Amino acid sequence: MLIAVYLTHPTISCWQITSEQVARLCRSLPDDTITHCATETEFLQALPRAEGVLTWEFGRQRLKQAPELRWIATPAAGHEWIDIGSDTTIGVFHGSYHGELIGETVLCNAFYRLLGYGGVSSEFLSD
Repeated sequence: MLIAVYLTHPTISCWQITSEQVARLCRSLPDDTITHCATETEFLQALPRAEGVLTWEFGRQRLKQAPELRWIATPAAGHEWIDIGSDTTIGVFHGSYHGELIGETVLCNAFYRLLGYGGVSSEFLSD
């Protein structure tokens, strides 16, 4: 199976797949062909042969370019980033690790504000 991997971002480096991560993916799926697409042009060139796609976003306009596509996976939490409609048999898999991360962020923000670092006055904390 050919899997096209297109995980890039113009400014946030942690949202870009590294060569080490691509190598790990290749080792994990030795029977599949992993095509790392560093540019959108490379991704579009891989789509006609791709059975699987790992990407941040995918719109229904690309379905015509991917006749062999069986599944799409994304680390993105929001389901709006993969918009292929409901009239398809293509599997869609979304990231699921975000809940814990968001929970930690909310708690840290609350403690930050409650302890007075975020503009909450000390009177708010007194008995």
